Amino acid sequence: MRSRTISGLVVLAVLVAVSPANAAINLITNSYFNSSINNWTPAAVGYVTPTWSTSDAHFSASSGSARLQDYDASAMSSSTYWIGLRQCVPVTAGMGYHLSAYIGIPAAQSRTGRAAVAVQYYNGDICSGTKLGNPIFAINTSADNLWHPVSSDTTAPASAGSASINLDIQKDQAGGNFYAYYDEVIFSGSGSTGTCTPDATHLCLTNNRFRVSMQWTNYNNGITKAATAVPFANETGFFHFGNAGNLELMVKVHDACAGYGHFWVFAAATTNVGYTLTVTDTQTSVTQQYTNPAYLLSPAITDQTTFGSCP
Repeated sequence: MRSRTISGLVVLAVLVAVSPANAAINLITNSYFNSSINNWTPAAVGYVTPTWSTSDAHFSASSGSARLQDYDASAMSSSTYWIGLRQCVPVTAGMGYHLSAYIGIPAAQSRTGRAAVAVQYYNGDICSGTKLGNPIFAINTSADNLWHPVSSDTTAPASAGSASINLDIQKDQAGGNFYAYYDEVIFSGSGSTGTCTPDATHLCLTNNRFRVSMQWTNYNNGITKAATAVPFANETGFFHFGNAGNLELMVKVHDACAGYGHFWVFAAATTNVGYTLTVTDTQTSVTQQYTNPAYLLSPAITDQTTFGSCP
């Protein structure tokens, strides 16, 4: 852990790896705030002041962040945020998207509050027309001088044409000021969808494109059964062998098409039970199986070459 002094405060950052989904194509312009808040539009003029700061989530001397200060004279309701900065991006209806950012809230402020990054879908282009549903938030509430990674996976509604990516802030008490920092704002889509339908024994990963199942063999009686699927996130899921409190394997199908031209399969098991993990690309019908013999401690699976049909 390292520290950096900003505006008289020591702001610490935990060095957490950027979410794997960030390797997909990021639709945000100036997402790292290297030298300004250009390409972002102030939204709550008169209530929130957005500025550029030299504070950076990963301590880069050549980059910075966006700083939002809420100075509204009144207190916000528990479900309402001021949009300090926003940026509109095009989206594809029905496609899955990953929203993430780093948010830091300095401690010992005169007012408490929370900070968030959010996505609001619209049925028109350039964020016009009708809002579709409510905003989807990824929130940090910890005023602890730490940079926190926040994220949320969403699916664009059937009639969506664009999305507003919002940097939001909320002050809990009237008067005074509350501020927070935002960096590395990511809004990415895989560019592909599939036909997988999840059920009790199948995961559907990476925008329902990859069907994943697992067979395991009880070495006490030799009977082979289907493992139970436990969905977790767009690219990641788990399996267990009948005991929901004892997860046996985590699997991830990561969209690395941007820059690498493949989907990557990673898996890690905590077992010496024999199993076969099957991954199928429903868009191309390419299938790959990964096996582990009984009584052998399972090694990690790192397949970066099999699934090369992008997007």
